[in-house]
Amino acid sequence: MLQVWDVLGVYQSNNRPLDDEEYDDLVDPIRDWLESGATPEELSARLCRRLESHYGLQCINELADLDFMREVHSWWWSGR
Repeated sequence: MLQVWDVLGVYQSNNRPLDDEEYDDLVDPIRDWLESGATPEELSARLCRRLESHYGLQCINELADLDFMREVHSWWWSGR
């Protein structure tokens, strides 16, 4: 799901990275947030802050990734 979302655009070009680990450092935090019962809105805000602190990306709106986090949230809870 993170590769399809691909906020950095690294998987959308012909020069894809040789590994599939670009977003691995987001998996554990997202899983922790989901396990804590975070809503999609909270997930989007937390992801925004994580992208700022770890990737140097500026978030103009903490709900910018709300659609993606709704998809993740739905996927997570449908498997429970």
